Amino acid sequence: MREPYSEVTADYELWSCQDIDSTEDEVIELVGSLVRAMKPRLCVEVGSHVGLSSFEIGRALERNGRGHLHCFESTPQAARAVRERTAGLPVTVHPMTDLRFDPSELPGRVDFLFVDGDLDNRGASMNHWRDSLSENHVVAVHDSLKHWEVRQSIETAGFSERLDIVTPRGISLLRF
Repeated sequence: MREPYSEVTADYELWSCQDIDSTEDEVIELVGSLVRAMKPRLCVEVGSHVGLSSFEIGRALERNGRGHLHCFESTPQAARAVRERTAGLPVTVHPMTDLRFDPSELPGRVDFLFVDGDLDNRGASMNHWRDSLSENHVVAVHDSLKHWEVRQSIETAGFSERLDIVTPRGISLLRF
């Protein structure tokens, strides 16, 4: 389907998405390319929905020959869909909110964090993972230009670097 109306860009109809809750297809490809280029050892995705981004990240890690993705999806049916979509890839699905997970249980520091969960929880998720990020981390936050709650959580999180990429919903690449 075509991306629905967005005041972020006048050209919103150039983007596509699988459904109204899914990340834009082009942004999913970008996230996969970032993972492919970064060669991270440990990735975390917050808010996996039905696993479209999870699949792309998992596939990039598989092509890289290293790395693992931990997905957090609190909706049981969606978590099952992510598990099915990513079967055979280096992906672990946690059917829970990321805020209930102790990051020290992971086998290292997080190199790539993709935050795309509930709009009003993005700030809490960024803060939750902050101390677990590696020295060369990248944090990607979806919906960063369209939704004021997400913009506000980014602005108050204390990032030292920020690159906003204009898409109908926006994606910001951040570093603490």
